[in-house]
Amino acid sequence: GLALLAVCALVLGVRALGFEWVFVGDDVVFPPADPQYHVRRSLYTFHHFPRVLMFDPYINYPDGAPVPWPPLFDFVVGGLARVLASSERGFEVVIAWASPVCAALTLLPVYQIGKRVASRAVGVGAGALFALVPIGVNYSHLGNADHHAAVSLIGAWLLFLCGRLVDPSLPVAGLRRLAAALVCVRAALLLTWHGSLLYLGLAE
Repeated sequence: GLALLAVCALVLGVRALGFEWVFVGDDVVFPPADPQYHVRRSLYTFHHFPRVLMFDPYINYPDGAPVPWPPLFDFVVGGLARVLASSERGFEVVIAWASPVCAALTLLPVYQIGKRVASRAVGVGAGALFALVPIGVNYSHLGNADHHAAVSLIGAWLLFLCGRLVDPSLPVAGLRRLAAALVCVRAALLLTWHGSLLYLGLAE
């Protein structure tokens, strides 16, 4: 347990490097393009919960257009910010930390996969590798409000559940629960990133 907590601290610590470039005075600075649009969409839910921005008049000006992203990530972050924050500044802090927290939560399925394949030590080692993989760090860095870290989190749970599916000792009752969990995880993945259709197609 202590080793896993240490790896969790490593995940958050590595992703918080450059903290001073995100929290600059009274401002929270987000990377351009996609992360900033996720901020806008989450802010809409923060102000109008439980509504989701599905049609945006600011894109394809002056006509507007349907938002191309699935809504789950923005909706969850906006809803959590509404619970945890009382101002737009608080909202910005919550969404700035959303990706690092998703990365930390991803340790749970990564550890479980390693433990089931080999041992607890392998689970902790897998978590440490996950903590330091550069592309993962980049996409789940503090201030990166994009959906990639959430996709990794859900994808890791999908991998864990698929591994459980081939366990010969799984009882029938457990198989039913597993089937229900797989439905939920697949739906969550589709509602977070439409590109997950490729992964779900290959998995099926």
